[in-house]
Amino acid sequence: MEVLEDVLMKVSNAGLDIQTYHSKRLAELMVKIYECVVALGDAAVFGGERKRMVAELFIEYTWKKNEWLDSEMKSVKYFDGIVRYKV
Repeated sequence: MEVLEDVLMKVSNAGLDIQTYHSKRLAELMVKIYECVVALGDAAVFGGERKRMVAELFIEYTWKKNEWLDSEMKSVKYFDGIVRYKV
């Protein structure tokens, strides 16, 4: 959120051409934040270990920084808990 606030402050004081140029990236950042809030809300409301794992993986994937090697391999660790989940 701090990144969004910082960028919005800088862009809001810029000219219309600069605002237009950066508008798509700002919208994409806002969408990422909203999707993460929804994932966390879903995990909190509906609870359970599976929802927590899904939200955690979603958020990590959304904010990853071009890391080619995932040393934790959470998607592999969480596979059974997510895919083979029994109701």
